[in-house]
Amino acid sequence: MTDLLWNAPLGLPVAEGVWAGAQPDELVRVDGAQPADGVYSLRVTEELWEAAWFDAVRLWVVDHPPGVEVASSLRVIPGEKNPPPSDHLLASRNLRPVAAAEDGAGQDATARVRERDEVYASGYAEGPFQGVAAKPWTFTFDLGEAPARPIRLHLDGWIFPADASLNLAAAQRRDLTPVSPRLEVETPAGWQVLIPALGHPAGKTKTMVIDTPPLPAGARRLRIVSTLWLAWDRIAWTTIPSDGEPVVRARLEPTTADLRDRGFSTLLRRAPNAPHAYDYERATRESPWIPFPGRYTRYGDVRELLLETDDLSVILAPGDEIALTFDTAGLPPVPPAGAGPCSWRATAGTRTPTATPGKPSSSSPSPSAP
Repeated sequence: MTDLLWNAPLGLPVAEGVWAGAQPDELVRVDGAQPADGVYSLRVTEELWEAAWFDAVRLWVVDHPPGVEVASSLRVIPGEKNPPPSDHLLASRNLRPVAAAEDGAGQDATARVRERDEVYASGYAEGPFQGVAAKPWTFTFDLGEAPARPIRLHLDGWIFPADASLNLAAAQRRDLTPVSPRLEVETPAGWQVLIPALGHPAGKTKTMVIDTPPLPAGARRLRIVSTLWLAWDRIAWTTIPSDGEPVVRARLEPTTADLRDRGFSTLLRRAPNAPHAYDYERATRESPWIPFPGRYTRYGDVRELLLETDDLSVILAPGDEIALTFDTAGLPPVPPAGAGPCSWRATAGTRTPTATPGKPSSSSPSPSAP
């Protein structure tokens, strides 16, 4: 499905003596989950050279009306010591695509960001380090009209990041000036900063929901400026936030939780500029990583460790898996006017940063989900 815990690094340096902040609560959307014999089954795997802590796990079941798109508030804001919480729902009506878009190389990207289809747009110039562009680049889009009011953006995308070693190396280069993502708006006086700390997607393709200040009269063009390796799948917007419409029907505790030694999924990539994914059905016992030493949770039943946020965590080693089930017996029926329940997984935990620069997918400093 996706990766986890991007906003909860444990000891990730961004420069000498400077550490990334951590927000251990994460709410991640899971599309397509269907119960079998009254049970939802999910798997959380550790595919990378990392250790992952899971303190509590819940499966949220959400009802929402047709025409309302639901997302979480999940995003990573570089430099934030206390990132904003990501464990509440956001919803939007009347989302529409942008009228035009131009990537960092000046090429038309309108079709590539029209819908979420794993066709990505970027256009940055690669620098000497993975994850760091050679210079600031812009992704520009035109709303097609000038609403002269606040708007809500849904930005679906992913980041190909640096890692601990590369962060330190880049920080020592005077010719590289990092620029965290910001949002600018075009005015008669030129481009003006609208949101100075926009943030970036929390790993592999996820939705950032951005509420802007009122746009200046006549303004219809916006742009994202950064030196990060970002790729955008869909950019949509609306003037109708509908956060009060979704209903959380349940926050299910795991019925069972079994920690086991599984191995590593086969790596795959669906497009040249798509994030790396994993084929769960094809696993190998051969580790792509040097063994990561430490004291991990013993295998077997770990349900008791995942019921409360109490610093009693399940600690996964590379190649480990938590097999989770959630009983649907107590769920209410879907209201007649609803479009069916939407399943979410809430996780709370931390992780250690990836430790192997140069691997094609290990640069993602987040464990893989099912």
